Amino acid sequence: MTVRGPKIEVELQRYSSTGDGMGGYTQDWSGVRKITGVLVALNDTERMGPGMETVYSTHDFFCDYQVGLVITEKDRLRFGDRIFDIQSTEKIKEKKAMFQMSLLEAV
Repeated sequence: MTVRGPKIEVELQRYSSTGDGMGGYTQDWSGVRKITGVLVALNDTERMGPGMETVYSTHDFFCDYQVGLVITEKDRLRFGDRIFDIQSTEKIKEKKAMFQMSLLEAV
C-alpha cells in the first residue's frame, strides 16, 4: 500500500494528571511524541461504507510504526490548531511496519 500526499508533523498527545503541589491534581493534554506521516481527508463513501466497522472518522493518518509507544483511542493528534481524536488504530504492513489511525476532527 502506497500512501501519497505531503508529509506533515503532528504531536501525539495524552491526557494526564499532575500534582498541583497542594494535594490536588491538574488534568490536561500533554505532548508525548512528534510523528511524521500523511494526513488524508476521507470523502463520504470512505467514512462509512457497507461492511465497514461502525467507526465514524473524517481523516486517516498513515505513519511508520512507532516502536516503543502504544497508541490508543484515548490519545489524540494535534496539527497546529487542529485536534484529531483517535477512533481506531491498525498496523497495516508487517515488513515495513506502516501504522494507520482513523481520526475524527474536533470542531
